[in-house]
Formats: sequence, C-alpha cells, structure tokens
Amino acid sequence: MSGEGLAFLAAAALAAGVVNGLLGYGFSSLMVPSGLILAPVRLLNPALALVELPLNFGAAFLHRRRARALWRELGPFALALLPGIALGAILLRFLPAGHLKLICYGLLLPLVLFQMFARPAKPRPLGLPARAGFGLATGLCYGLTTISGPPLSLYAQERGYAKDDARAALSLLRALESVLATVAFLLLGLFTAEGLRLALLLLAPAMVGLLIGHALATRVQEARFRRFALQFNLLAVAVGLTRAVGVV
Repeated sequence: MSGEGLAFLAAAALAAGVVNGLLGYGFSSLMVPSGLILAPVRLLNPALALVELPLNFGAAFLHRRRARALWRELGPFALALLPGIALGAILLRFLPAGHLKLICYGLLLPLVLFQMFARPAKPRPLGLPARAGFGLATGLCYGLTTISGPPLSLYAQERGYAKDDARAALSLLRALESVLATVAFLLLGLFTAEGLRLALLLLAPAMVGLLIGHALATRVQEARFRRFALQFNLLAVAVGLTRAVGVV
C-alpha cells in the first residue's frame, strides 16, 4: 500500500474516531466503506476489530457511570451477540465477500430509511425475545462487516434513551462486540501480519478522534444528536452499498 493510501486511511480513522466519540458508535460505519477502496475485506475487517478493542473500551470507560446502571437491562441483547457474531464471522471466512456485503447493506438501507422517515414512536419496554432478536441481528452484521450502528441506533430509539444513556449503552455493547469478534476472527485464522500492521497504523488517530468526539458531544443538543446519527447512518450505508454493487 502506498504512502498516500496509508495517509488516507489514517485520516479516515481520525474522522471515524470523532464520530465514534460523538455517537457512541460509527467507527466501522465510516472506516469500512473508506478502507475497502484500498484494502480487501478479509484484511480490513479483522484489523478494524483490533482497533476497536481499545477504542470501544475507551468509549465505555468515558461513559462508565451510566453504563453500570444500564448493564442489567442490556443483558439479553449482549448474550445474543455471541451466536450472531459467530455466524457473521463464519460467513466472512468462507463465502464470497462481495455478495455478502451487498446483502448486508441491502438490508441495512431500508432499516435506516425507516428510522429517518417514520414518525417517532413512543419509547416502550422491549421484552426478552425482542432484545435477544436485536442482539442476534446486530451480532450478525458486526461479524460480517464490523458495522452495527444502524441496528444499535434503532434499539436505542425504540428504548427512548436520552443522549447520555444512548451513548453509554451503545459504547458498552460495542466493547463487547469487539471482544467477541476478535476471538471469532482469531479462531477462524483471519488475522495476518499485514492486518496487524494496518491496525497499529489506525489505532493512534482513532483514539485521538475518540477524545475529540467525546468533547464535542457535550455541546450537541439531543435533537441534533439524533438527526446527525440518522443522517450519518444513511450516508455510510449508501456509500457501502454502492461499493458492494461495484464489487459484485
């Protein structure tokens, strides 16, 4: 990879870190469409999972006070992540990546559009099956693409979390996702020396971006926060879908 390409990925990691610090998610949603311009999916996704280990744990630490209060309610969602991520990682390892990404982005796009244009529903409690279903679907998306922002933000919207609670819950779930995905990718032999070098390149700008985004989040009103989250999801998924169509 050329020096210009590495500089492009480092800049994308900085921007993605800012988004992650602001929303509590979004690093991979920006990095995957950007990174696939230069790197194959089976190299990029494991590298991003490694970067997200400290990134997501850093975000969870910044929101640790609210995360403690939310952990019990998030339990069924968290448990269901495991089989979803395992299945997504297996698909990533053994099936044609281009077609799988097309299917995944094709499913995520109507989900984001629904969130943007549907009338906001009143917050409601979600039963055990619904929370587990969200966890399974989110894990599948993450294991396959390392992207889980759209289903996570829909879950936060359905639960009616305030901004700080939403960022805390999503940061906690993202930290768990990155651990489970790292273990799955390791067991499936998806980590390579080149992927480790790429992860090291992206880590520093991602962490700097995380701190910048966290500082900016305190100045963003809740309505603007939700609107930005939805607009960002739509942009990321649309770009990813365009890339996937070009690959197939």
